[in-house]
Amino acid sequence: MKGLVFAFLALSLAVSAQDARPIVAVLPFEAAGADPDETRTIEGLVQSYVSELQGFRLISTADRDRVLHEQEISAALSDSAKIGNLLSAHFLLAGSVGTIGEDRVLTIEVIKVSSGE
Repeated sequence: MKGLVFAFLALSLAVSAQDARPIVAVLPFEAAGADPDETRTIEGLVQSYVSELQGFRLISTADRDRVLHEQEISAALSDSAKIGNLLSAHFLLAGSVGTIGEDRVLTIEVIKVSSGE
């Protein structure tokens, strides 16, 4: 019986430790002519949509901001490989929110950290 319980615990730990889903970090969106508060709201909506996909693990905004602050790194795309590696992310989502008249225009770029593409 002890062996069965130990095997179950070991299997449970191994399964949880092997979460093979890719890790995604959403970088702060740029307010390109849009209101900064609206831009943060849209960024939050994108994070919510990504988390609902369940095919990815999402890095929390708090963790992302903490790492960027501690490393004194801006969220510039030129630093995407460095940011991705610091966050242990497989993919980065970078974006901007602009305006055309009364409409909002959302542009999102998906960056694969390993290749920078």
